[in-house]
Amino acid sequence: MTQNTLQNTLSEEQTILQNIEVQAKKLGILLHDSTIPQEIKQAWLSLLPSMSINQIDKFLNILEAKYLDEQTKGIDKKFKSELAAIVKKFQKQENKSKQELLKKIKAIK
Repeated sequence: MTQNTLQNTLSEEQTILQNIEVQAKKLGILLHDSTIPQEIKQAWLSLLPSMSINQIDKFLNILEAKYLDEQTKGIDKKFKSELAAIVKKFQKQENKSKQELLKKIKAIK
């Protein structure tokens, strides 16, 4: 092996190890912060060593989606509330405009 090939191989291995470390930390944080019952968390942790990289990646994606869903529930409720207030205000203004228009039409007759 040439010096460059060896350096490239070492660099690739370091990148892979860094990615694995980041994913492991992410998995730990997501599991810790999850609302999943403790017994189920323990079961998943005991299964991890026998899981393939693809299975772990899928599990990580599921945990992340669940985490994001939990984090945005309050935002969804707030958005619905704000939207309902805007719709109500619009309907009130629309009714007022219709009444004014009807008055003007009657005044023309």
